[in-house]
Amino acid sequence: MRRTDVNARQHIEFHPTLIMSSSYYADSSSVRPSPLVSALGAGVGSVDAGLGPQAASVPAILFAEMMAALFFVFMGGTALTVTGVLESENRSFLRIITVALVDGFVFYSLVYMVMKLTRGRSGYFNSALTASLCLVDLYLDSGHKMSMHIGRAVAHIVVQIIGSLLGAVLIVLLVPFALDGVEKTGIAAPALEGLGSAGAFMLDYIFSAFLVTLLLSVRNNENKKSSVLLMLAMSLCRLVLFPATGSTLNPSRALAHAIVGGVLKDVWIFIVAPILGAATATGAFIWMHRQDME
Repeated sequence: MRRTDVNARQHIEFHPTLIMSSSYYADSSSVRPSPLVSALGAGVGSVDAGLGPQAASVPAILFAEMMAALFFVFMGGTALTVTGVLESENRSFLRIITVALVDGFVFYSLVYMVMKLTRGRSGYFNSALTASLCLVDLYLDSGHKMSMHIGRAVAHIVVQIIGSLLGAVLIVLLVPFALDGVEKTGIAAPALEGLGSAGAFMLDYIFSAFLVTLLLSVRNNENKKSSVLLMLAMSLCRLVLFPATGSTLNPSRALAHAIVGGVLKDVWIFIVAPILGAATATGAFIWMHRQDME
């Protein structure tokens, strides 16, 4: 038998790693709104549930998301380009470490900045993570307001692609040698040598599922340890995937690199696999949450 609403809320409150709904926060003035639920500006109840009159507007949220995607692609891509020139080997140990650390620190910094600017309504600038959070919103809202949740997710994905394209173009404009050896600079083509399409797909699928599972598990804990875990996880994924395939687990970034670099072969792998991995992890996490609530 399912618990009453009061008992269910108490149950969630003692498990901070579980997903918390906006309606729960709207009824409790002593608990801060969950960034996980409000990250897309959606969730159960009103858009401003728990955030007060200073909540960021939708245009401001989308602009911040676009600029974050731009900076993420530009900073990460510039690191790839510069290290590709400095290192004689395409994937030397020093270059792999540098790229992984840059991606992790930049991701951490931009998430923190954008979440602050938008009052917790955005900050992941990754289409796979956006799709995951949309599924969470649909689950929390029991399928209601489906068009609103999907519409917001689509809007975020669109600005993520625009921002990523602008970031990739900016690299090419500011770094003249960015396209000299596309694979070496990392502007476009991933490396599939020895793996093949199936191997690259499964690597992206598994690591994307891992990243999303961690995100959903720790995002409600608003402390430094949770943020550091996300940063380290991003660096870990990049540390393994960069020498293997060059993947970033970011569909919008992969698409932007491929378009600007003029190399579209196999790009579908790095768009589809992260999204499917994120969807699988989200579905499993939601199922576990439902089991825990029964």
